[in-house]
Amino acid sequence: MEASSSAQDSTDKKKPMVIITIGMAGAGKSTFVQRINSYLHSLEPPSPPYILNLDPAVTNVPFEPNIDIRDTINYAEVMKQYNLGPNGGIMTALNLFTTKFDQVLNLVEKRAETLDYVILDTPGQIEIFTWSASGAIITDAVASSLPTVVAYIIDTPRTTAPATFMSNMLYACSILYKTKLPFILVFNKTDVQPHDFALEWMHDFEAFQAALASHQGTSDEDGEPTYMNSLMNSMSLVLDEFYQHLKAVGVSSMTGDGVKEFFEAVEASRLEYENEYLPELEKARAAREESLRAVKEDSVNRLMKDLAVDRERNPNAALVDRWDPTEEEDDDNETEVNIIDRSESLSSMPFSSPQTDGIAIAGEGTYGVVYKARDVTTNQVVALKKIRLEAEDEGVPSTAIREISLLKELKDDHVVKLLDIVHADQKLYLVFEFLDVDLKRYMDNGNKAGNPMSLEIVKKFTHQLTSGLLYCHSHRILHRDLKPQNLLIDKHDNLKLADFGLARAFGIPMRTYTHEVVTLWYRAPEVLLGSRHYSTAIDMWSVGCIFAEMVMRGHPLFPGDSEIDQIFKIFRVLGTPNEEIWPGVAQLPDYKNSFPHWAPQDLSRHVSSLDEDGLDILKLFLTYDTAKRISAKRALNHPYFLNYHS
Repeated sequence: MEASSSAQDSTDKKKPMVIITIGMAGAGKSTFVQRINSYLHSLEPPSPPYILNLDPAVTNVPFEPNIDIRDTINYAEVMKQYNLGPNGGIMTALNLFTTKFDQVLNLVEKRAETLDYVILDTPGQIEIFTWSASGAIITDAVASSLPTVVAYIIDTPRTTAPATFMSNMLYACSILYKTKLPFILVFNKTDVQPHDFALEWMHDFEAFQAALASHQGTSDEDGEPTYMNSLMNSMSLVLDEFYQHLKAVGVSSMTGDGVKEFFEAVEASRLEYENEYLPELEKARAAREESLRAVKEDSVNRLMKDLAVDRERNPNAALVDRWDPTEEEDDDNETEVNIIDRSESLSSMPFSSPQTDGIAIAGEGTYGVVYKARDVTTNQVVALKKIRLEAEDEGVPSTAIREISLLKELKDDHVVKLLDIVHADQKLYLVFEFLDVDLKRYMDNGNKAGNPMSLEIVKKFTHQLTSGLLYCHSHRILHRDLKPQNLLIDKHDNLKLADFGLARAFGIPMRTYTHEVVTLWYRAPEVLLGSRHYSTAIDMWSVGCIFAEMVMRGHPLFPGDSEIDQIFKIFRVLGTPNEEIWPGVAQLPDYKNSFPHWAPQDLSRHVSSLDEDGLDILKLFLTYDTAKRISAKRALNHPYFLNYHS
């Protein structure tokens, strides 16, 4: 029977089997992946696998991966940026990639109906994957979603010495102990060296003892067994039980011999996964969910009580931090938030809550799904954010608490309105006014229709954005994540600030905060250079970037693809800053005297359609020195807005 026939003939489509390939450098692991890839393509009908290359340092692979870590992480740049050696570079690259692995898993799960196999090709530096946190996260993530087997690739010709064989077996034992997943020993290169000896040593202790005794160097000059010989004898006895949990196949990646038997072992591992691994996983999940249920319920109840406080009796309650200012905020880094994503047509779906009828799912937010819904009491269309409590070990997400706390107090025409909070069935829903489109989609739609934004609309939106920020800043609120996707436009072409998931209250003009805020293209240079002391000026830099992007018909002014690239893109346009134009820049943590020295360009070359006043205010938005960068209040009094009437 061919490898995928059981899946294809089954009425109920089986989940794809994940094969995690692990092997020492030189074991022929990538060639093995290519061989099983070719085999699956040769079936009738073909069953092409979904392949992930997780080795950032490999120069080339003999197959075409569907997802390649090298497309996401530049290994050489990682080593250079963090001053690392090869192994440190691989480890760090894998760690960075793991932060996005939920997106990878989502892509795999979307393709699950059309797949029989998913193959992960791991780094040749075996310990980096098997014993690192990132390797454990990736392994646990796939194994908790899909049937998974570990295939340990062994270089058979180099394993004929008893000591080398024992080393490989101990490594295999450690991997099995770590993952507790179904496990296949793949003796590769059997066209050079048959693997019969290995099978004999695994199942016949006396045969291994005889091989060990005959091997040169295992006895001393008096004929007595050496310490290493005795130690390997003892370990081989311990490994006897371990061998009972292994499947072993011999494969030639050159000729293809043994590949069919390998897939038979894979399918047998599916049953092992379902009968042994999965029940233990589900038992652990149930215990964890039960322990979290009480925490979540208590967290929600406390939050609801807090929100019910009489604000008139305590009007300053909203102006203090409602979270520990020393807390870690790693999730702020590079967070892509699209409140309402209309890149695809809205699909109908049933939805109900105590006061709403569902219309459609509208997008994915920082901490939950966003629905387009209708309030049955007012017939008003609203945006409904369902907070994803089940993803939080500590109850209500901190980003949600921030947004709720701040928006309950912010009442302005240019800030999206929080209409209600609904707590039902251990779920929390935030009810917002519904706006038709975000600024990014607004620009894209206009360009596609041959009707780009006029300079009048650019001025209107910039004025409304600045007005909304003036209101926030006057209430001591930093937005911290301004970008076109977080600015919503209503049907009357009015702009409002949205998504305050990264916002913070501030009590003094300058304060130490986390520097990984604001999506890269709109991030202020002081933040890029590592400053943790900032105030309203970071929002004003973002306004300048958004203003320029509107003038440039949707093309970002500084489209960096990494922090260092972002810094250099800014320097190339505005010139490399020095102490004369930006006092204190040399003391910023990530500033380097070795930065290339670029002279400032004529900014009007990028925004040629702007008049003199427009160019001047853009320069003031994009001023390096935060003490001289224009504030929201001064910006609204700039000559650029002199003849503007809201």
